[in-house]
Amino acid sequence: MKVLVSFSRCFFPIFFFVVLVSTNVLIAQESFLQPYTVDEHTVVLLHFDGNLVNESDKASDATGFGNYNFIPNDELSGFGQCVWFDNDSRSDSSYIIIPDTVTLDLDTSWTVECWVKVLSFGTQAGDWHIYPKVVSKPSNWWLGINGASGTFNVQSGYETDMTVWHDVFTQNEIIETEVWYHIAAILDVDNKVYTVIVHDRDGNLVAYNSSYIPEVAIIPRTTSDPVQIGVCLWWPDTWLNGLVDEVRISNCVRKFDIPPEIVSYPTVRHVDENVPIDITIQLASISSWEYTNVELHYAPVAETDVENFNVVEMSSTDNVNFTGTIPAQDAGTSLKYFITVENTDGEVANSMLMAEESDTAFFGIAVGYKNSLVLDMDFEQNLEDATGLNTVVATGPAVYSDDAKVGNYSIHFTPVPVGENDTLVSMLKIEKPAPFLAFSDGYTMEMWVKPDTVFPWAAFLGKYPEYYNDDNDWKFNYRLYFDGRHLNKLNIENYHCNTVWHRVYIDDYVLEPDQWYKIVAQYSAEKKILMIELYDEEGNLISENWEPTEEYPLMVRAGDFTIGGDTYDYMADVRFQGKMDGLKVYNYAKALPPSLVSSPPPRIAKVSPNESEVIQVDIDNSISTKLFYSVNGGEEIVINMEKTGDFTYSGTIPGQSKGSIVEYYIVAENDVGKKMRLPGSGNYILKYMEDEGLVLHLDFEQGTGTPLDNSDYNNEISVFGDISYSEDAFSGNYSLYYGSEGGYIRINPPAPFVINNEMTLEISFNADEIPIGGTDLIAKYPDPPSWEFGFRVSFQADGKLFPEIYLVADTIGVADRRWTSLFLKNDTRIVPGQWYTFIMDVGKDSAYVRLLDDAGNVIDQSEKISVAGQHLNPVAGMLAIGRSWEENPPLFKGKIDNIKIYNYSKAEKLGIDFENKNLITNYYLAQNYPNPFNPTTNIEFMIPNTENVKLVIYNILGQEVRTLVNSKHNAGRYVYIWDGKDNSNRPVPSGIYIYKLETAAYSRTRKMVFIR
Repeated sequence: MKVLVSFSRCFFPIFFFVVLVSTNVLIAQESFLQPYTVDEHTVVLLHFDGNLVNESDKASDATGFGNYNFIPNDELSGFGQCVWFDNDSRSDSSYIIIPDTVTLDLDTSWTVECWVKVLSFGTQAGDWHIYPKVVSKPSNWWLGINGASGTFNVQSGYETDMTVWHDVFTQNEIIETEVWYHIAAILDVDNKVYTVIVHDRDGNLVAYNSSYIPEVAIIPRTTSDPVQIGVCLWWPDTWLNGLVDEVRISNCVRKFDIPPEIVSYPTVRHVDENVPIDITIQLASISSWEYTNVELHYAPVAETDVENFNVVEMSSTDNVNFTGTIPAQDAGTSLKYFITVENTDGEVANSMLMAEESDTAFFGIAVGYKNSLVLDMDFEQNLEDATGLNTVVATGPAVYSDDAKVGNYSIHFTPVPVGENDTLVSMLKIEKPAPFLAFSDGYTMEMWVKPDTVFPWAAFLGKYPEYYNDDNDWKFNYRLYFDGRHLNKLNIENYHCNTVWHRVYIDDYVLEPDQWYKIVAQYSAEKKILMIELYDEEGNLISENWEPTEEYPLMVRAGDFTIGGDTYDYMADVRFQGKMDGLKVYNYAKALPPSLVSSPPPRIAKVSPNESEVIQVDIDNSISTKLFYSVNGGEEIVINMEKTGDFTYSGTIPGQSKGSIVEYYIVAENDVGKKMRLPGSGNYILKYMEDEGLVLHLDFEQGTGTPLDNSDYNNEISVFGDISYSEDAFSGNYSLYYGSEGGYIRINPPAPFVINNEMTLEISFNADEIPIGGTDLIAKYPDPPSWEFGFRVSFQADGKLFPEIYLVADTIGVADRRWTSLFLKNDTRIVPGQWYTFIMDVGKDSAYVRLLDDAGNVIDQSEKISVAGQHLNPVAGMLAIGRSWEENPPLFKGKIDNIKIYNYSKAEKLGIDFENKNLITNYYLAQNYPNPFNPTTNIEFMIPNTENVKLVIYNILGQEVRTLVNSKHNAGRYVYIWDGKDNSNRPVPSGIYIYKLETAAYSRTRKMVFIR
């Protein structure tokens, strides 16, 4: 089956210019129906013919972990063997690693491809193998499969230095289990297109899709992470249970025969009346096509038959950019259009089709009506738009109520029968492209609502993508809804072009059922403001919130505009239930408060003790600007800020003693009484602390009661759950014990002293067990919750540690925010019942982590990474020790001791060499895992030198049972599996066994328990 896939992309002016030196090379693709051979552009080629040898000398050989095996590839002729990842249960954890090298940092054009056969997918969110990543180098690039119900598609993507994710999906339902597929991802930086391709075992094209990538955000971000095959270790639900063959990574564009690609066009145009309308598109080719017919098809939005569309031939001078002209139109006209392209092979791309059997996906043109009311509905027992610009339809029966705020009737979104046993809440829809309701410069939305109930995720209205799975279908234009992540708070949310979401919450009030409210949401690209206001039924202001936005325009979308629900069918169960009246939408911001001219102050700032601090901010359209501050939660003090420039206002906060916390905010008011609060929610924080010092120290030596902070900063500790003290301590007399029910402690928000531009964290721990699903050992969370943490150290379900830091640019306003992972080189797993010390060090220039054993020996550490020009994200939430951030998370169970956080890098100050290549400097015999066990257990040891090694198992009487190892080994880390059998391959009885590691210079024994 050949599937024609098109896509709509965000089109916007380029605000930054990137000089891209590309080594882009188009290579004729040899047949993927036979094993590949190495050429000069091959970085990795793994045949898996009984080994993990990389046929290219541009990167290292691979290393396998867990229960992987080589088996004959009987279905793909001539392919020899393939690798089988046995991950059909959560505890299997088999995967392959290729160590990081500069050649694997793909920062220009590339092709990543392989054969894959999935044996099983997870069945629900959270399953360990529901989103298997086949090949990845997070977050430089990744290629994987979505196995969630309703998807079964292939996805690839990468991240840029602006922390922008570019994802490309095929359409859904094209991947089956027990079937071989060839999958490939291609980044072509010259043509600014990212493509994912799927073939069947006979070489037929199953599916493909492409994404146009704006030049401002095309350059991939390189990382220090290794290439991972069979999993992406960043995420616990990406294990592949299946077979892989012929993994090839190339630093070039390799040619595949696929239909033409339309990679750039404006999805919605707002134009002046009586002016000819030029539509310009861009075509891209990874196969060097010539185009024979490029046509623009257009018609009024009411036209339903594409045979009646007008057709305009599009012309080009460079065979890349094509232009067609639509005649001038009267004001108030709405048009829809699509593009068709044919190449010399007769293959056709049609922009309105996402698949041969799909619905249409038109793009739109709105003529005239600048700074106007573009939707006006009073629901007087009809769905008429008083502006005459839009046709509104209901997805089911429209129900009206005489409980109204405007006129005599309102619309009532309420369950209605749809069958003998089913009901559905109808919603209203203006069908795509709905061009008058797609905004880039600004909007005002006003409505009265009276909820029957408050559903998380229930949407009041929104402007959506052209079709589902459209280059990340959640990249909508805007929507107003109840956000389930934040206790059903009212939220207005914009998506800005291929960059970032902007959200503003009413975060101090939750709407109550059976009460009328007026909601007003406004956005201005010029003033860089997104705000939301909530009024009671008498029109009195209840609450408002405001946040500055970045300069990127909104992502203009040509999909449906919906009222009373989300456009996606799977969201039908959480549609808004209640009454709505007096809905008005304008295509500009009507009544804005004062606005921020420059970047806002840092959310958390350090001040030296006893020094005064000048607060300065640039605000437009203000006649009164005031500074409100309090010291250590005390009485609020108000300062009238002095105007010291055209837009600049200044106020001074007096010096405070060491350890003080000042929280402040700014309120500006204009001449019509509109106010702006800065920040929109929460407070700015000043912390009075020394430049270098210990800012948190918990040793738990009080042995009872709430733990005390022994640093000079008196951080407030709270205790939750089953927590006591234990005399099994890493140092001193006591540790803190998280009992069988689990618990955690936290430093209460804003906890500003434990987040700094630099940091050294030290924590000792002894786990009773590894939490199923994993949890965070220690983390600094944001407030309100989001993915932008300060740092966190997580347990994964298989006992690995997953340390991460979130970095922001030193220069305010620079768009550089990113998660950075610090993987341990040796992939060490935490063994319950053993003490460890974990160290995370983040300095001005570099960052690293180390894992130490109970004797202080370095067991494992990360690669050195550069953090020059960046620092840790200064979030003002809690520091939690022993839990993750979601509701009802798994809790740590075990002992924690000797927690220290410094506000500087000890490594950089003391000149510690964390680039030591001979990482293993001591002998080490780990506790076997699992223990007790049946039928197998893992025994891990490390040796610092090349020497003869014996690993022998004895019974409790001291009689030899099994010799696992008796041979010469190089320095390194080793894991051997004992299957509960003796030297004669006979099963041994249940009981206690001793295993002994012995070399010429070292001898150590440990006990284990075998249970049949």
